[in-house]
Amino acid sequence: MSGRQFEYKQFLVGDIIDSLEELINKKNEDEYGYEWACFSDETIEECKTAIKLLEEARVYLCRIDWLVKGYDDEANFLKRLAYDLQNLRKHDII
Repeated sequence: MSGRQFEYKQFLVGDIIDSLEELINKKNEDEYGYEWACFSDETIEECKTAIKLLEEARVYLCRIDWLVKGYDDEANFLKRLAYDLQNLRKHDII
């Protein structure tokens, strides 16, 4: 079963991405109306860059996992990696 090479830790990358997106989209006040943080546009852009890099890293981890576990040979690894990365670019994720 896929995921065993990295003990499914590659899926934690998705959780981190979700947390960063939530942080970016969160209003500057908590549920009680207290201001919790106010990040500059530059800082927000760096967080968005981090998300893009993590999305790309997640693709690499999943493809490498399949390669190492024998689900893909090297030709399929390279083909599927290119396809998945192109898909991210197509959807303007990276």
